[in-house]
Formats: sequence, structure tokens, C-alpha cells
Amino acid sequence: NAVRYSFGSLSDQVNTKYYSYYVGQLYKFIGVQKITVQFLHVFFAICSVILIYKILVMFKVDPDIRRRTMIFACFLPNLMMITTFFLQESIISFMIILSLYLYTRWWFGKGFFNIIGAVVASVFAAMLHLGGIVVIVGILALMPLTINKKHVMRFSVSKIIFVVLAIFGLLLVLSVFGDELLRKLGGEISAESIVEATGKREEGGGVYVIGIGGLPPALDLVVNTPVRVLYFVFSPLPWEWRGLSDIIAFFGSALFYIYVVYFVIKVIRNRPLKKLRSDNISSYFIVLAVIVLIASIMFGWGVSNSGSALRHREKFTYLFIVLFALSEEIIFRIKKQKNTKSVRDSILDGDLTR
Repeated sequence: NAVRYSFGSLSDQVNTKYYSYYVGQLYKFIGVQKITVQFLHVFFAICSVILIYKILVMFKVDPDIRRRTMIFACFLPNLMMITTFFLQESIISFMIILSLYLYTRWWFGKGFFNIIGAVVASVFAAMLHLGGIVVIVGILALMPLTINKKHVMRFSVSKIIFVVLAIFGLLLVLSVFGDELLRKLGGEISAESIVEATGKREEGGGVYVIGIGGLPPALDLVVNTPVRVLYFVFSPLPWEWRGLSDIIAFFGSALFYIYVVYFVIKVIRNRPLKKLRSDNISSYFIVLAVIVLIASIMFGWGVSNSGSALRHREKFTYLFIVLFALSEEIIFRIKKQKNTKSVRDSILDGDLTR
């Protein structure tokens, strides 16, 4: 298709929603050199890893945690393969983490123009694939709760009203630009269209037909969403393995996501101490967790095949990596505060005894 856009039957057409169109424009300048485009894919992957590191530095994440995180970012097997294949995943993944990085700069008071940049990066990713819009959706939906000097998440009636207005604003955008953004759902968003489109994609060797069938579309969305999220995030699950390739895929990709979810649950169960809750890392953690949840729900319904889940999931791997680092950092700070409090109490008890 890229060759057709550069020198073939599509050379006079403009299709900005297709990645092959952009590759075709590059071919017009350098000739048909697939290896050059793959080099760019690797370049974007390296830039993505650098952006992850810069985010962790801004949050002053412990050096040991930072080191472990960068090992994951550099050497996750499935991520390494997907970002070097001749696919659009690398550029979309880069735009998604770039959007999060610019948002993080705003979070630390680097200027409101960073939010504009985050929107632009997310919209460009969404032009290539609808999933690219999840970052800015999560950011804008929760922004009213975090607009204060320290960006600590605080709830009030006025802020909740702002959140509702933000959601209505998003629905308005979807109604205006639905034909472009929601073309995979037939240009509209409704329970019926989502369930119908999901049924059409249940094909291929790795297909998984899951959940309770025969429900009305609206009830179907509510009941089967958790199951679909589970399959999207953790596929290929052991009872779905078809051979050695699925076993390798599980240990090279899905196991990491299980690891991340374990740490997220651990943070939630520990309930950060009061002093830590007033720190903006906990609020940022909530925003990022919501973004990842939105992506998982969206693709849980958009994918019904373990192979497709493996590929589409890598669009958000960098977000999961940052979430993993922040989860470990919060747990580390909780333990540190508890140990400090325990030592202080022991000293006070000793003084009182004397």
C-alpha cells in the first residue's frame, strides 16, 4: 500500500488515517526502502524508552526501581519484536507515551502548552488507530479533579460537575467526528454497534468466544466487560494455549501484565498513608490507572483473538511500564514511612520508660 501511495495507483490520493500513506510519502523522497522505515520504528522505540526514564526522574523514583523498570522497557521480548516489525504499533506507542510525558510536564508546572501538545500527540495517534485517544480522554476527564497547586486529587460538587461536562464534551466530539474516529464501529457508538462489531471479529485460530451470551446489548456490555478485559490484558491464557508459540507469548508478554496488575492491587490494598496521599504521585497514579483501564475496556471489546490482543496490547505497554514503576515507588514510600514511624515510636517509648 505504501508503494501504491508513492508511485502507484493511489499516488494522487490523500488518506491521513492510514499509516501506509505516511510511509508512501517518505518513499517519494528516499525510494522504496523498507529497512529505513524499520530503522525509524526502532528509533521511535528508543525515544519512548527515554521518555519513560524522564517521567520516572520527574517523580524522583528510587534508583533501584528505576533500573528494574528500564530493564523491562528495553528487553520485554514481545515489545521488542512488535516495535521493529513493519507495523504501525511503534509510532502509535511513541505518540501515546509522548502524550503522557507532556502531561507529566504540565503536572510539574511546566506550562499549559504541554497539555496542548499532549492533545495533539494523542489525536495524531488516534488518526492511525482509535486506541491512541485513550490518554487524552483519561487526562481531560480527570483534570477537573487535579487542577490545584499540587495537582492532588480532590473531590467537590463543582469538580464533579466539571467531570460530567467533560464527558459530555467528549460525547459531542464523538458525535461530530464519529465517522473518522469510530469507523471500526460503523461510525457510531452504541451498545448494539459495539456488540455487533465484536461478534464479526470472532474469527481466526486464536479466537476466544467468552462471557455470557444471549444478553441484551446494554446488559452484555455491563456483564461481559470484566471478562473481556481479563482476556485482553492476559492473553494467551494457559487454557487457551495452542502450542509452543502461545507459551512463549505468555511468558514473553502476558506474564509482565500479570506482574503489573499484582502491584497495582497491592497499592490499592495498602492504602497510602495520609502524608503520601497528599503527595501528587498518588493522584497521578490514579489518573494513569484510569487511562490504562479505559484502554483495556476499549480493546477488550475491540479484540476477540489472542494474536490481535498481543499486537494491540503493545500500544499501551509503555503506560503499563510507568504504572509498574509508580506502583513499586508508592509501596516503597509506604514501607519507608511506616519504618520511620516505627523507629520514632520506639525512641519515644524508650524515653518515656527512662
